[in-house]
Amino acid sequence: MVSEIKKIKNYKIFIKYIKPYKLRFIFLYLATILSNVADLFPIYFLGKIINYVTEGKFDGIVKIICFLFIIFMINSFFSIIETYLTKWLIFRINQDIKADIYKKSIELSIIDFNTLGSGHIISLIEGDSETISNFFVVKIVEVVIAIIKSIVSLFFLLYLSIPLTIIAIISFPIGFLGYVICGKKINIKTSLLRQLGDELYSFLNNSLDGIKDVKAYTMEQIMYKKFKNYIKRYRELNMEIAVLDIIVGFLNLFISSLTEWIIIGYGTWLIIYNKFTIGSYVAFNGFLATFFDGIKSILNINLVYQTVIASIDRISNFFDISIDHSNRSLMISKINGRILFDKVHFTYPNTNKKILSDFTATFEPKSLSVIVGLNGAGKSTLFSLIEQFYLPNNGNIYIDNNNIRNIDLDNLRKNISIVHQRPVMINGTIKENLLYGDINATIEKINQVCEKVDLAKFIEELPDRFDTILEELSGGQMKRIAIARALIKDPKILLMDEITSDLDGKNENEIMCLLDELSKEKTIIIISHRITSITNVPNIYVLDNGHIVDSGDHESLLKRCPIYSVLINNQS
Repeated sequence: MVSEIKKIKNYKIFIKYIKPYKLRFIFLYLATILSNVADLFPIYFLGKIINYVTEGKFDGIVKIICFLFIIFMINSFFSIIETYLTKWLIFRINQDIKADIYKKSIELSIIDFNTLGSGHIISLIEGDSETISNFFVVKIVEVVIAIIKSIVSLFFLLYLSIPLTIIAIISFPIGFLGYVICGKKINIKTSLLRQLGDELYSFLNNSLDGIKDVKAYTMEQIMYKKFKNYIKRYRELNMEIAVLDIIVGFLNLFISSLTEWIIIGYGTWLIIYNKFTIGSYVAFNGFLATFFDGIKSILNINLVYQTVIASIDRISNFFDISIDHSNRSLMISKINGRILFDKVHFTYPNTNKKILSDFTATFEPKSLSVIVGLNGAGKSTLFSLIEQFYLPNNGNIYIDNNNIRNIDLDNLRKNISIVHQRPVMINGTIKENLLYGDINATIEKINQVCEKVDLAKFIEELPDRFDTILEELSGGQMKRIAIARALIKDPKILLMDEITSDLDGKNENEIMCLLDELSKEKTIIIISHRITSITNVPNIYVLDNGHIVDSGDHESLLKRCPIYSVLINNQS
């Protein structure tokens, strides 16, 4: 009962993609019906031509040829309409499904996104959406064509010979045997194949994106063996499905062939004893072939359905994931930028390792602060909590005395910008990348920000200035564009994650001077491993085992904080 309700719900989801185009679907089906009915008449008239030849009636042949030309023109006209509407509907429905999946994916919480994996989401967009749009347009149309051809062919078969038609119809139920035996197995294995495809895509994505780590840890052979194992399992599953398809195909072919052999024997017996004409026999065989082709297509839809139902379930389950913005109604028009962590505890979902434990710290407005600590101390986690990618298990975080759990997420994130160690740039121009921070920013604002981050001169020297396609840039230029993009949003809080880690000394000093200047207007928090770049920062927080163990300036920490001294010595 539950599964039936789920099926109904699934189809309701996808009916909404068909409803906007129902008029075009009506025209498509009308064109399909007329085109395929017209396509069957030549079979009947071919038998007539053979009879006229044996009887020596040339005038009758000429009339049929003229009639066939008219049928050809009608058939061609409706075939063109059918082809055009089919392609139009596939592209539009596919586009609509892909757009909704992408929209949903970027609205997911980080937890849900990480649980699914980018490989699964891309598989939904590229694979499942096309499977579904093809099914609802192409495959359904093919079934309509098959039904029409089968019905019209059956009419002509009965008209030409009732006994021969009865022989053909008796074999019809037996044709279902292969589909009954293998249909469910194909569905199960198709679902497993999709899941394995998602895993394989995620593996490829992670291993190739992290190629430096693969090489650094000499993991080449291990990763190669894992990949070979994936493609071996993928091949084996594909072969299992192929074997089931072969079984179904063989049973279907055997039954239809057996029927044809019986009809050949009985049909020739009728001709020999003048109970059937050669022309009628030829026409009967033509209609019989069309009838069986139609039946095969109708039966084959079950196999296609087993594949598409797996895609429908996957996309339906994806759409069922709830977007939780509950109790986030607080809107802040203006903030000062004071951030308070109050006894925050945090553990990542599905793990037991505590990242933050009783973490308490205050970051004042218009200040520059640095968080340092050993690898795995929980530094980057702090930024994820401020952005509300995750929620603390216990404790609270406040911005200007407002608990950020209550602040509308869009409103919160509009007041915060983050620059990562390796900023992600979109494929496009410098201007398009800068507008990523604020799509409505004026050219005057863009120029002001570029002046502030020392990008203006560099951009002026480019042939197309802001319209230059973003290609290979130095580390310093890339970081400046990332900072400019963050500043165009005009946030009060600026989060910097390891932004000087891969810069030379000159660029490192220039970036730190820039941040020091910006801190006169904004709350800036930097995560850094490179102690040499932050020795002049007045507010340094030392993080260890999930909480602050000390804070102060470089000199005072060097004297009294053992962990800070370890960090210094490690870099020496």
